[in-house]
Amino acid sequence: MIVDNNIEKIITVNSEKCIGCNKCVKVCPIKVANKTVLKPNTDDQFITEVNPDMCINCGECVKACKHGARNYVDHSKVFFDMFEKGEAINIIVAPAIKTAFPYDMWKHMLQWFKDNGNVKIYDVSLGADICTWAYNDYLKNNKGSKIISQPCPAIVNYIEKYQPKLIMKLAPIHSPASCLATYLKKYNNEGNKPIVLFSPCISKTSEAIKYNTFNFNVTFKSINEYFKSKGMSFDNLGVSRFQFDDHSGVLGQLFPRPGGLRDNILALQPNLIVRTAEGPQNVYKRMERYVEVPEEKRPDVLDVLNCQHGCNEGTASIENNSLSTIESCMDELELNAQNERGFWLLKDRNYKKFDKIFDIKDFRCIYKNKYIMVQKPSANEIDNIFNSMLKTTPESRNIDCNSCGYDTCYDMACMIFKGYNIKNNCVYYMKNILHSQLKNIQDLHNTLEKELSVLIETSNSLTTTIENVNESSKRSNKTLKSLINDLNSMSAVVTNFQEYFNDINTDDVTSEDIDNVTNLFDKLENIFNESFLSRFRVDG
Repeated sequence: MIVDNNIEKIITVNSEKCIGCNKCVKVCPIKVANKTVLKPNTDDQFITEVNPDMCINCGECVKACKHGARNYVDHSKVFFDMFEKGEAINIIVAPAIKTAFPYDMWKHMLQWFKDNGNVKIYDVSLGADICTWAYNDYLKNNKGSKIISQPCPAIVNYIEKYQPKLIMKLAPIHSPASCLATYLKKYNNEGNKPIVLFSPCISKTSEAIKYNTFNFNVTFKSINEYFKSKGMSFDNLGVSRFQFDDHSGVLGQLFPRPGGLRDNILALQPNLIVRTAEGPQNVYKRMERYVEVPEEKRPDVLDVLNCQHGCNEGTASIENNSLSTIESCMDELELNAQNERGFWLLKDRNYKKFDKIFDIKDFRCIYKNKYIMVQKPSANEIDNIFNSMLKTTPESRNIDCNSCGYDTCYDMACMIFKGYNIKNNCVYYMKNILHSQLKNIQDLHNTLEKELSVLIETSNSLTTTIENVNESSKRSNKTLKSLINDLNSMSAVVTNFQEYFNDINTDDVTSEDIDNVTNLFDKLENIFNESFLSRFRVDG
């Protein structure tokens, strides 16, 4: 038999999918259960991790996450491996299954497990009746006791870790699931088989690990995903032949709804004062206030649940059922449970049988003080944190925008001090950093504009110089060409001069020859004067 409940983290985080939106922090009733850090190699991307020692496993963050980054671990893999191998298993089913898979779908589904495996299936509402019987016994034998209900393991985890003063107020009674598991082991000869709870609750996994009354927790969500993966549906199959392997509870069927335990207790002791509190944004604050309430002003029983609409909308239930469908199912169960025959069964069959065969000690539980000391920063330390966040005025320190997930800026500063968050996750801080960077960019832009203007002026000056050089070059080229032409003309005259002298005899020189030579010299002088001397005078 596999009984390995060593799950290190019940709530898990997929770092690739987490975008740092802070929604998980916002819905978490225990803010220190989350730790926001920068993703590796980034300076503006965040991831919110889970500290399992701080977490109460309520599962609210899993419900709230819209990016698929938060999930949970139950025992579904272990269970389905055992089931498919044909191992003998006892399945105990939370009564919320009737609203999670309404209109007899739940019966067809449970019948499938019977038809395809070596299982017996029991109704936890019977365990709820045993639980109510145990509460009734405790309250009768401890007159004046003021107790807090304990069927919800998230509540128990919270009190053990964060409200040690309330540990002695927790009802010392096992939950309905653990009561039924105890009954099966000690009174029904089923102790040699693993007991698997089908539940709508993530935190029931921590109860399995803590008490080992039942061995495994398999959530409705995991069961639904299992059948989806096989392409199976149990809708519109008509009347089912399914029967539990022992009788069901009576009023215990009402436990999944808000105030369900209250209704059960008041059916037996109507003069008790029983108050209720549900929902993560209400129940934990209620218990914080409860600590300060004088004993004589406390109700006889404070019936508390983590989930706003009770176990029928547990954190691992099926999300596609409307509240009206859930309430309609519960109304029908209440009508059947409260009829004359049903209440007679509760008092005369169940409770009288319980009195005769049960030892109340078997259904008692003990709680542990797991108090986690959370250091509180001094005023000076908070002041330093605020200054590092660029919050230097009372106004900036009380913006309380809630974007970081905390109720107040002070809470955020405390979390930064404790190392559970970073200032980069503060919208105000990042806006100021961006404004500062924007100003730097604007200053740089202005400087660049000035430098660009100088460069443009320099460029224009260079362009003018280049144009002048080009023009001068053009004139020089023209002069050079003209000089070359003149030199060619002079060369022609000299050539004529040479040819002429080569042809005459010096002994026979005539006046005409002298005139000709003189003309050649005149011509050469004219070319020289017109070309070279004039150009040197004009062009320098």
